[in-house]
Amino acid sequence: MRIPRTVIVGARKIADNPYINLLAASVLIITAISEMFESTEKMTELGIHHGVLLFGIAHMLSAVPELLHGLDEMLKADEEVEESGNGSGSE
Repeated sequence: MRIPRTVIVGARKIADNPYINLLAASVLIITAISEMFESTEKMTELGIHHGVLLFGIAHMLSAVPELLHGLDEMLKADEEVEESGNGSGSE
């Protein structure tokens, strides 16, 4: 069975989207913290929710550089627009 190329490309775009990765990490962190507060009687024992919390934090940290790179590119583009706009209409 062959998977159509458009499906693969679409799935890759979703998997590489830093905003979706940040959202998934936030959901993992929130649910892990919620589970930790619900099981306060077992605070001395390690559970799955501790691993989910660590995985969520690692996932979030991996999305941050991509977001910062995108913001940096946007700032550079804004600077180029400002420079080209200032020099052309002042004659």
